[in-house]
Amino acid sequence: MEEGKNEEIPTLTKICSCEFAKLIGENNIVISKIFPTLPTQIIMLILQELPPDSMFFYYVICSDIQFDVIPWKIFFKTKYIEEMKKIKEQNIELVDQIGSWHTKHALPLLPIKLNDFYVDIENDISTNNFHKYFLELKKMVKLMRETRKLNSTSTVIVNNNNNNNNNNMIKEEEDDDDNKNNNNNSKTKKNNNNDDGKKNRRNNNSNFSQSNRGLLLVNKNDKKNSNTSKITKKNKSPMKKKKKGNNIKKKNLNSSVSSSLNNKNKMKKKKSNKSTMIKQLFDPGFLMVPSCFGCDSSNVSLDFFFPHQNILNSINSWGGNLQRPPYLNSLCELNLRGATLSDSLIKRICKQHPLIESLDLMSKETQNVSKKSLFAIATLVKLKKLNIGLWKENIFQLENVKMFIALISEECKRALDPRKKSAAKSTMREIREDMVIYAPPLLYLSLEQTLIKDNALNYFLRECPRLIDVNLSGCLYLTNKCLFGLSNPDLRIERLNHCGCYKLSNEGFSRPLLSVHPDIIFYNNSNLFAANYEVSSTS
Repeated sequence: MEEGKNEEIPTLTKICSCEFAKLIGENNIVISKIFPTLPTQIIMLILQELPPDSMFFYYVICSDIQFDVIPWKIFFKTKYIEEMKKIKEQNIELVDQIGSWHTKHALPLLPIKLNDFYVDIENDISTNNFHKYFLELKKMVKLMRETRKLNSTSTVIVNNNNNNNNNNMIKEEEDDDDNKNNNNNSKTKKNNNNDDGKKNRRNNNSNFSQSNRGLLLVNKNDKKNSNTSKITKKNKSPMKKKKKGNNIKKKNLNSSVSSSLNNKNKMKKKKSNKSTMIKQLFDPGFLMVPSCFGCDSSNVSLDFFFPHQNILNSINSWGGNLQRPPYLNSLCELNLRGATLSDSLIKRICKQHPLIESLDLMSKETQNVSKKSLFAIATLVKLKKLNIGLWKENIFQLENVKMFIALISEECKRALDPRKKSAAKSTMREIREDMVIYAPPLLYLSLEQTLIKDNALNYFLRECPRLIDVNLSGCLYLTNKCLFGLSNPDLRIERLNHCGCYKLSNEGFSRPLLSVHPDIIFYNNSNLFAANYEVSSTS
């Protein structure tokens, strides 16, 4: 018995690390200041006791040596197992269902690409798919670390340039002491150089701040100066040889121009290669990977992938010398299923990425979401797929839906394409065949397990007749009166999921609907929503 008790007693290092982790908590500022001063062995002990968000944060900001030396895989494996146990206790009904997560009707709490996480839960909390998700997490962290290094190198380059200028100034002053018989013009030139150096230092320091971690800074003047300096250096040699004729000058000028063009082409190739490498490095579909390890993805990862809100407010349409990182340029699809949502987060996404085509915001954590988020989504000009399942009841009132439709810009509305010749015909469709109708670009809509009512849904379907796939599963308040919106002959609907809508009858809903849309397909698996959807273009 005494041996068993001795084994249960924690060691002194364990107690100290636990107490230290409690003092730190989730204060990232304390972590960034204290941890670099500690030895790696002590950091490893404290990291095991920290919450997942804090451990993820230090995984991003740690040094290159610690990134390679610390056994991050072992630490995140424990967090992976803890998160599986937590979700299994909270969602026993979802986990115990028969079948795989690719075919079952239960809703996953995370995006479809993370379904194997639930497979591990069903297999008695196994770690078969842990390696795959840890590799995706590592790719995400590498991408974050690269952006931080790019921002930090801009300051290092500025400081190196300033140091070079200072060294040149010191050398010039020493030459002045040796040569006292020089003209006064040289002194005035040196004073001007001193003033210019001070101005450059002020400008360079004001252009960068540590909070700009999501942005890359580019100075257009520096590019011009670098190109002109290369050309002038190459043009110095022909100026000395004036006696040899104009042919030599022309040859040298042509060679300098061609060399400058070659340098520009090389720079363009390097930039394109970097952007393609970064795009291939991380798949946006795995943006919610930190959730598998217990992290709050909406606060931890998005703060690195999206610039800070204060920076966004100070920038008018990304003007000036600020450029987006390459991965933000191609953001047309965003999946935040299961994340904790708020009005400020959704507004921030819609402002920074107005060209999103696919947006999945299905989540139970919508306590801080109101009608303002719905109005912000209306500003997305190219939105084709929208999933706002599990949102609260008061958001989908008729007044809010009318305001949502009113906020959609008229510029994004286009005339409906005529139906395919192979499409089934009905009398109502033939009557409205020659009508020209303008509609928003929305094609796929999921209102799963929301408490939307008939009048709000009818108005939505009347104003968005381009919809192809509508998911209404679990909408308990819908009755046969919603037939007025779905039986609109202008509606291009092809697929409908009304599973769980127990007030919809066969005679009062299904048969009248089939008389108007004979080719409609009824499906009952929520995972098949927008199964044929593909992002058409990348910006």
